[in-house]
Amino acid sequence: MPARRDDRTGLAPGSTLSRVNTALYRLVGAILHRLPSVRGKVRLGLSLYKSLGLETHHIVVEAMLRRPVGHRMRLDLHSLSERMAYLDSGYDYEAVTFLARCLSQRGGFLDIGANIGLICIPLAVMLRASDIDHPASIYAIEAVRSNCQSLAHNIQLNGLDATVRVLCTGVGDRCRDVEIQVEGNLSDGQGTGTANILADGSNYACERIPLHITTVDNLIERGDLPADCRLIKIDVDGYDLKVLQGAAGLMARSRPLIYGEFLRHCLNWHGQSPGQVNEFALDHGYRTWVRTEPHWKFVPFERCRRVDKDLLLVPPEREVDLSWCLLA
Repeated sequence: MPARRDDRTGLAPGSTLSRVNTALYRLVGAILHRLPSVRGKVRLGLSLYKSLGLETHHIVVEAMLRRPVGHRMRLDLHSLSERMAYLDSGYDYEAVTFLARCLSQRGGFLDIGANIGLICIPLAVMLRASDIDHPASIYAIEAVRSNCQSLAHNIQLNGLDATVRVLCTGVGDRCRDVEIQVEGNLSDGQGTGTANILADGSNYACERIPLHITTVDNLIERGDLPADCRLIKIDVDGYDLKVLQGAAGLMARSRPLIYGEFLRHCLNWHGQSPGQVNEFALDHGYRTWVRTEPHWKFVPFERCRRVDKDLLLVPPEREVDLSWCLLA
């Protein structure tokens, strides 16, 4: 059988040219990875990867990422987020720093859509190095099997087995069967990457992976998650509100802070919007705040003419503790 070729480049993964290009990128990528953060280096690394025809190739590296704190990660560079983390020596590190400051000494942290640990692992390392006597437990919820395997490996790399627990499951508004697509249009088990749950009735042509999802409240009821949770991070590419709808019991009981991407165009895939997120928050005694870019400050939802992403849902009784980031 002939080697499978990349439809965009014609470069067969096992060919001599592919091996040469892979070796070249490993060399250049390692140099860029070690350079200080300078303008344009990530863009250069991404452009080179594409120009060498490696976008569908699985180049796996194990590297020490420096930002926001030193931590080791195994990364598959076919995934854009993992490639960016490698080139920039960290991924969304400002979010990690923000979440670490939000996290209280008691209760759990739920990382919903944990991927391979790009957020929860540096967060756990930061907490371990802090002066908190009893760091919060971290529960990493991830639906993609390959991601969970890499996540477990990265937890071991950093000696976090006692701190971070992995739940390989998807969550939403109810228990049901869905289909997901993994970045790179991968089949189940072919590799890591971001994933999204396909909308009901979607006829989008892609590699579909069947998945049974549950709810956060169900996971708590059966003892897989703690009843006391103080902070939730959600990044599930459009299913964010549905995750909240399945966590209403937790929200009523523990009153956690909730930070999520809530990307407008992804919510729209499921017929939802940031406005509906705000309505849900109000119905459950929360207030919605919107991040101001590029700063990590938040303004009330009602003061924004258009909201596209990055929401912080806060119980009013906890707003006083967040005066450092809420612009009333």
